[in-house]
Amino acid sequence: MPRKKLYAVILPGFFIGLVCLVCCKNFSHSQKNYTELGFWTVGDGINERFGTNIHQTLDKLRGNTSQLDEFLLTIADQPFTKTQILERSGLTPSQVDYLITNLVSFRLIKKDNQGRWATVLPVITDNQMKTIREDLETMAENVARHLQKEIHQMITLYNRVKSPPDPPWEDINHLFVDKFIIDGTFHRSINNLRLEQKSEIREPDEKQQTTSEAFFFEYGKNFSTFGTNWYAYNEGGDQRDVYVLHGALFDRYDIAMNKYRGDEHFAAVLFNITPEGGIHSLTHQEKVMLQDMDWISNDRLLVPIVKAETIKRLWQAIEEMGKDAAEVAFSHFTDITDSYKKAPHSKFLDSDEDYIQVCIHVLFGLIIEHLEKNGVVSPIPHPAPESFGVYVVFGKLF
Repeated sequence: MPRKKLYAVILPGFFIGLVCLVCCKNFSHSQKNYTELGFWTVGDGINERFGTNIHQTLDKLRGNTSQLDEFLLTIADQPFTKTQILERSGLTPSQVDYLITNLVSFRLIKKDNQGRWATVLPVITDNQMKTIREDLETMAENVARHLQKEIHQMITLYNRVKSPPDPPWEDINHLFVDKFIIDGTFHRSINNLRLEQKSEIREPDEKQQTTSEAFFFEYGKNFSTFGTNWYAYNEGGDQRDVYVLHGALFDRYDIAMNKYRGDEHFAAVLFNITPEGGIHSLTHQEKVMLQDMDWISNDRLLVPIVKAETIKRLWQAIEEMGKDAAEVAFSHFTDITDSYKKAPHSKFLDSDEDYIQVCIHVLFGLIIEHLEKNGVVSPIPHPAPESFGVYVVFGKLF
């Protein structure tokens, strides 16, 4: 029987900052090659900001010359002239000319009044990431301590409202805590507090947002950033959402799900999986697809499924927990602004907004680290399998 027409929507603007897109095609978590840069964006206006599909542009630049990362790392902490870049890197004059021409045209670098080339976005080296971790440690510890008390109440609420086939809390807690609370209402509430307090850091609300924050960072032992990708697949009035948690904690730097963006075959697979996680109706080809993604083993689905209705019944509690935790974090927000002021980027970036988003996403990772260490969320296996930190929600959540 022919498949029904399906479509997929990728929603990077599900509340401000709730989704963090990652583009790092040259890096796969199987290689663990820590010499390359990741590129993350927050919000839904990234292409408008740079006047191009910035992810595809960076992929093209990396395809034409493998030295993009070396160029950006050379000027990561301070601007240099073309001659100085040549002296400090292994690049040839033609490579430098090519990169300068293209990076200028896409607003990724600029020339200062001394003829030096500077990055427009933060390029966070591994050493700088270590400094940011140290700057935010106290802030993260205080937020984690506060959340620890709240999450115990969430466990009670979840066990009260869940019904078959919702999974046990230990299989789903990272979705609720890491995604919905920390990278969700907590993040959005911090942004709202910054607006209300008329902070020096501008953060437009959801309706006003026409730009997007972005940053590069070096993969290394201090890499701490946490984010989420959200994919929504629709068929008529029915919906399947796939959430993918990514960052150092999950050993996930490149998003395997990206190759299934808008793929009707993958969408069809989602709608053929039963709410109980049954895959008996899938074709051999569809099972191979999920096997390649590490979603199934011995004809058993490894990715947890939860009903949207269950999440909705807990949403008020999720909102309150995120808002309360944001109040705790905001009382320490000078830790973030002070980090920027002493960072090398403060001398040449046009504003601190992109750097602030680096810190906020590092803060996410540090909070989760504390919660895991204290046994509040389930242990994260290392290396984490592809299926870990991936969740499917049945039904329309919003």
